[in-house]
Amino acid sequence: MLELEDYRQSRFYREAKQDGLDEGKQEGKLEGKLEGKTEMLQENIRRMAAKGFAAKLISEVLEIDIEYVKATLKSQAS
Repeated sequence: MLELEDYRQSRFYREAKQDGLDEGKQEGKLEGKLEGKTEMLQENIRRMAAKGFAAKLISEVLEIDIEYVKATLKSQAS
């Protein structure tokens, strides 16, 4: 009978494991980039508001939903 250790030594197992690791790394990179872009967008919203830009104008300039702008500004005020 095939033992677990024998299975782990198989080429199929090693390749499948490597594929999973590679996929996980790629997903982590994408999530990190998305998080960084979100933080940058929120910072730009806060800076524009501090300069006196109205939420509607911020929404138009950054081409994002006004509700997102309002939520970002509301969370800053809290």
